Order: sequence, then structure tokens, then C-alpha cells
Amino acid sequence: MKLPVALALSLFAGLAHAETTPYTFDTVHSKIIFKAKHLGFSWSYGEFTDFSGSFDFDSADWANSKVEVTIPVDSLEMGDATWNEHLRAPNYFNLAEHSEMRFVSTKVEKSSDSEGKLHGDLTVLGVTKPVVLDVVLNQQGPHPFSKKPRVGFSASGVLSRSEFGMTQLVPIVGDEVHLIIEIEAGGE
Repeated sequence: MKLPVALALSLFAGLAHAETTPYTFDTVHSKIIFKAKHLGFSWSYGEFTDFSGSFDFDSADWANSKVEVTIPVDSLEMGDATWNEHLRAPNYFNLAEHSEMRFVSTKVEKSSDSEGKLHGDLTVLGVTKPVVLDVVLNQQGPHPFSKKPRVGFSASGVLSRSEFGMTQLVPIVGDEVHLIIEIEAGGE
């Protein structure tokens, strides 16, 4: 019995296409770090120590991948209690009125075997703006101990805090905020 060519091709395409794998963030081995110029003298580094969300990755076609992340503003850590409170105040992250930030991907582009661009909408202070992050796929495969699927990415990008309404002391304190993100995630 011969299959019609169109049916045979569609069956083969279905087999060749890898499915999107849902991953859970391993927050112990993941970091969301940022840096901005402080009075022109140094780079000040901060971290958001808590985040949650969903992450689906299709290694065969990155365009099918998606990311949603929520970051509680009270997880901001600058290494100093006074500085933490200063940045949570109304002139900066305004924790009292905006308790979380959110990122939702809109497009994932693959530019080489291990590199691409993650496009998405970032909401800070109730203002949503598009951002683009450079992404590097560090490794994908079974975890050496659990043997479950594992993936790791590095991402980076630059945004303007004033575009989100965070204008306090611009330009004395840098307007450009550099993001450094390390993600490790596990699948089932």
C-alpha cells in the first residue's frame, strides 16, 4: 500500500519536529543580576534573589520557545540594608505601589547553534516596554545525577531605566542598566 506523498511528508515532518519541553527554573543555580554606573566612579551591582515563572524550550525550533518571569521587587539585594530600602522607595522601584516586575517573551530567534535573541515585554513600575536580550545556550542534556532533562542559558542586555519612569538622579546615576542573567532549568 502506497501512502500519498503529502501524507508521507506530513508524517515525516511530525516525526522530525522536536516538541517544546517545559522547564522549571532552578533558582539555586540561576541569577538575575544588574549593574549601573554610580556617580561615574564605579559600577554598582544588584541582584533579584527571587523569581518564578514558566519556560518552554524547543531545541529544534527556538521560535516555538517562550518565557514568562515574575520578579518580586522586595527580593532586590544590593548588599546593604540602607541601599536596599533606598532603591525600594517611590523614586526608584516603588515597592509600595509596584510589588513585582514581569517579563513575557514575544519572540525567540536562533542565530547560530548556541546563540540567539530573546524578545519580550518587560513591565517595571507599571510601564511595559519591549526589550531584547542576547542569549547563549550553554548546554542541554540529561542532568548527570537525576538523568532528567536540563538546560542552561546565559542572557544579557541593556535597558534605559528612564524609559520605565525611573528618572531619579539621571544622569548622575546611570540611566543604562546592564542585565546579566544565568538560568539553569530542569525538565521532567
